[in-house]
Amino acid sequence: MLRALIATLAAASSATASEAVTASTLENYHSWGWQSVVVSNGLVTLAVVPAIGGRVM
Repeated sequence: MLRALIATLAAASSATASEAVTASTLENYHSWGWQSVVVSNGLVTLAVVPAIGGRVM
């Protein structure tokens, strides 16, 4: 469900922004120690960490 939400957000933001949006799953984003789902458009980066309650960082 989380991945579907992020994919929907990425698709919506790419429709309104001229820059490409990337979405990826990273094992240790910024050495946090948890698997993260990261969405970035070059200006803003959104990291969601499901292992700690789905916190958005």
